Amino acid sequence: MAKKEIAESKEKFSNGGNVYQTKYKVATKEKKKQNDKVSDKECRTLILREYEGKDGIPKEAKQKLLDIYLDDGRKKSIQVAVHSRYAYVKKGVYPEEYMFEVRRLFKKNEKPIFVK
Repeated sequence: MAKKEIAESKEKFSNGGNVYQTKYKVATKEKKKQNDKVSDKECRTLILREYEGKDGIPKEAKQKLLDIYLDDGRKKSIQVAVHSRYAYVKKGVYPEEYMFEVRRLFKKNEKPIFVK
């Protein structure tokens, strides 16, 4: 959503012999600020956490977009909260097909646990 800057202008016009002065607001658009995106390099370093409810992420987390490509070639953007070394995604918001691709991107980060 573009931010709008409000400027006030004055205009004089006459109607018959009376002079009226009006104030009206003029909105000017600024360039849209693109949301930050999670890069592939960040995907390799972050650990994915799925949460439920509002208490799942820290308040300082920054919202970013993660681009995923589905099997049929479509590109979708998923909203991810990033804080320190974790990426947070809310469960139940996106279809299972999307979540499968998100998990696949972050699965490379998990270190295998060796059991003796």
